[in-house]
Amino acid sequence: MQGQSVDEPRDKNARLPSERGPSTASSMCLGGSQATALPQAHSERVFDLAFDKSNRWMASASDAEDVKIWDVAASGEVPKLLQRLPHAAEVLRVAWKGQPRDGEQSRDGERVADLPNTTSWFATGTAAGAVRIYCVAAQAKSERNPNKSHDQKEAGATFALKTEFAHPGPDQQIYALLWLETTELNSQPSLMTAADDKIYWWDVENQSLTNTWAFDSVAPTTEPGNRAAYGGVKRNPANICYIFDAVAGELYPGQGEDVVCVALSDGSVRVLDRRSARTVARVQGAEGHLTALHLATHEHLLLACGGRGDVVAFDTRTFSVRAVLKGHGRPVFGAALVPPDLTNCVGSEAINAPMVMTWSTDTTLRFFDLNTGNSAARHVVCHPRFPILTCAFRPGHRQLVLGGGTGVPEPHTHLPEDLQKTEKCCAHGDVKPPSLLYYNFHG
Repeated sequence: MQGQSVDEPRDKNARLPSERGPSTASSMCLGGSQATALPQAHSERVFDLAFDKSNRWMASASDAEDVKIWDVAASGEVPKLLQRLPHAAEVLRVAWKGQPRDGEQSRDGERVADLPNTTSWFATGTAAGAVRIYCVAAQAKSERNPNKSHDQKEAGATFALKTEFAHPGPDQQIYALLWLETTELNSQPSLMTAADDKIYWWDVENQSLTNTWAFDSVAPTTEPGNRAAYGGVKRNPANICYIFDAVAGELYPGQGEDVVCVALSDGSVRVLDRRSARTVARVQGAEGHLTALHLATHEHLLLACGGRGDVVAFDTRTFSVRAVLKGHGRPVFGAALVPPDLTNCVGSEAINAPMVMTWSTDTTLRFFDLNTGNSAARHVVCHPRFPILTCAFRPGHRQLVLGGGTGVPEPHTHLPEDLQKTEKCCAHGDVKPPSLLYYNFHG
């Protein structure tokens, strides 16, 4: 099926009204730890966060048509702004080449100041279908310009735009952006993106397409009794099956070959062999459209997040449903495993089963213990006036960053009743909420 545009924005973020006013350094509490707004954060919502594999930098992508790079190399210190990368449209996705896989340990050693010259790649994807590739160079301490600002000295890196290219169709919003790892020597960097109903495979060096996968809906509107087209028949008459997220990796340890898991607007998850495009599995996720996926290889777990507030946890060995996590009052925008040494930070002792954190535009973080056999959240934290669109644990560290912001007019009207018992810590008033919040868990 060929991609085509619809009459109105199909942004899965379901545009929230912005609240204007000065930013505030409000602080919010999670398990006794205080989260503070990052200084110099974005002026609008943050859609995506990513740490690089070496744990030197964090990137944040914003509705304000920019990406910000943060120096996070100093353990326990608040991230420092290194550089702003302006774009011509909203930035929906960021990706570092060499992202750590589930269970892989990231380096936690010397400061950037003491490391030799290294280079890596960094990619961004926008709501207008543009992809930018940056070459990232980390500098040794002896090579720094003494005239640079303090923040630039601390980070010791440069981000140079290498190339930029666009997707074939008009205004194709990029909802997935992944570097493809390879063991082949002297291989050129390659990239996978998702826009409209297609997965695109790119030869970055030559700015050329090498392959395209297209997805048809499993529930076309022409069949009686099936669900309506995503976005409604008027906005999406061809029932285009939009891709809202994709992840790649092994389904479980020892599987041998990588797969690509795709979250679709018809509510299904498609799993395909990365090299042959053979269908490995096709399962139905949460009700409504899917917004995000999380693949936890070592826990043989795939989390599918839904637009109606549920998350389905699949066992990747059989694709049977392990649990359905309920409780959010609005779309769930992501899920992640809580590092084992942080489970005691969310209201419980350390456990021997996976603990899952989910986040939503209903302004809450929810924590589920998959060992309990039920879907009740073990702990819930509300962040009033802070719709949460993205979260990231810093690998190997006791730190968490939340992205989102801009607020909602009446933050509590859509929340479940159980929030009457939750912890709530937030600055109130007619000030604009922050776009990035930072937790540093001690002990």
